[in-house]
Amino acid sequence: MYITKWVGTVILASTITVGGCRNKNDNASQNVDTGKDRPPNFITLVLDDMGIADLGIFGGEIPTPNIDQLAEEGIILDNFYAAPTSTPSRGMLFTGKDHHQAGVGSMKAWIHGDQIGDPNYHARLSLDALPFPELLQQNGYHTMMTGKWDLGETSEYYPINRGFTETRATLLLGTETHYSEKDGSVIKESIAEHYKGLKRKSEVVSPYNEMGEELEKFPREFYSTDYYTDMGIQMLNNRDKDKPFYLNISYTAPHNPLQAPVEVIDKYLDVYTKGWDIIRTERFKRQKELGMWPADLKLRKFDDVEPWDSLSKEEQRLYAKKMATYAAQIDVLDQNIGRLLAYLKEIGEYENTVIFIYSDNGAECCLPPPCAQNVDAFDNSYESIGSRHSLVATGRQWSMARNTPFNGIKGDTYEGGFHTAALIHYPKSKVRGVRSKRIVSVMDIAPTILEMGKIEYPDTYNGKPNTPMRGISIAPMFEGEIEYNPERWIGMELDGLKGVRKGDWMLSQKWQREIQCYTPSWRLFNLSTDPFQIDDLTETEPEKLQELADIYDQYAEENGVIKVLPVRYDWPPCSELK
Repeated sequence: MYITKWVGTVILASTITVGGCRNKNDNASQNVDTGKDRPPNFITLVLDDMGIADLGIFGGEIPTPNIDQLAEEGIILDNFYAAPTSTPSRGMLFTGKDHHQAGVGSMKAWIHGDQIGDPNYHARLSLDALPFPELLQQNGYHTMMTGKWDLGETSEYYPINRGFTETRATLLLGTETHYSEKDGSVIKESIAEHYKGLKRKSEVVSPYNEMGEELEKFPREFYSTDYYTDMGIQMLNNRDKDKPFYLNISYTAPHNPLQAPVEVIDKYLDVYTKGWDIIRTERFKRQKELGMWPADLKLRKFDDVEPWDSLSKEEQRLYAKKMATYAAQIDVLDQNIGRLLAYLKEIGEYENTVIFIYSDNGAECCLPPPCAQNVDAFDNSYESIGSRHSLVATGRQWSMARNTPFNGIKGDTYEGGFHTAALIHYPKSKVRGVRSKRIVSVMDIAPTILEMGKIEYPDTYNGKPNTPMRGISIAPMFEGEIEYNPERWIGMELDGLKGVRKGDWMLSQKWQREIQCYTPSWRLFNLSTDPFQIDDLTETEPEKLQELADIYDQYAEENGVIKVLPVRYDWPPCSELK
């Protein structure tokens, strides 16, 4: 069996001890349970664009004691797959289906060709796709959401109309600065071209929404991670206490732009002066100590990652501060998750709450073109990096280190694109503190919640036939069924870029950024010996290549994939690939 017992002190010895991070009231409150006579509560905590190696439990050097503590008491998912980008990933979360069936077959700016007008490619959560929060709501749950929505910008698509009883500070779009002005006003520089399509009723266009109404100003200064956690706790406090609850907090951190409190950034300024080559090596070493990889596996380098030593001193200084700011965002995330956990214990709901934590896709490298076009409105000097008026990203080299040891980043169908960090936690689980190699999908969260809530999934929705969920309940993992499942396969397609994972094998297509194109042919990898996806085995393993290619064809047919040449934002499509 591919199961590894995880001992928290292995990694925390190099960061911070678990004992020092526990809330002083833990022992007094964690044994109180008001939910003994009702179904479990559920919380999904979605992290945005985080690399798989950023958390302590996945080899990172950033102290994340609260998340690590959850892992020590829960199940770490070493083979968790989301989607290569945000919108598809969130569609899969809320429906338990492939993103094409959820109506978000591609990102809004990438839809073209025969995809235009097709119901699988609306880039919004289809009104014909049943979100599981609706079922929870109909079956007596109090449902709440705060943070990033990214599944529709007009009223019929608002989360308040898709199964949530209460919504606070929901970000309708996919990206935004993490700060407001000091008086709570939305920062005006952030209103770029991609916001003008909202066509709001007010003169000040705001991407935020609350209970179905535009939120033009926060009641106080806003920093995304702090504020979303505040709203989560506030909604928990104000909820109907006679009902079980579901809470979704979709953090926008650590998505760019990189912005964090200066005092937290300062903690990391010296950490990253050693550069991405050394950080990646150190992360991989800790991952092997944690049991993620065989002890004799050697880390391999990627030819397309510029060596740190080739940079000038000034370039190194700038990149080090960018990564320090990124680390600060992770640090603040962990602190806030600790606040949320402490509150659950205080109100006696911790023991009866199932928690899912995961990143929506792999590490991002750069500002997307709609943001980059607006970069001149910000101050990106060294002194300003990380402030409310800066707009920067880590760059691809740091993103590859954040994804240690994987190849690729957000948007790719290589491991670095959609194999992400994840864990599940339930105090009543029969297994605790283990790493599981079981292949799990973000689509599995919805059926898991419905099974544990004893809610049946209907075969009709809005008077139309309702196709089954594609996800598989992982509730049995809490009963001890955490073994590796080599026969499970997961297919993926985004903007013409294809991928398949089955057991130890993976088919991918390489996105070639220098020409904004992908390789026309498949690349085949054995992940058990080559998690770096460097050695293409298409020539030596023709039968395995055909097996996985056939699986992809099945996936594409079943999910209504429309074949197109890729086009990303305003980049030209790869017209030479016919």
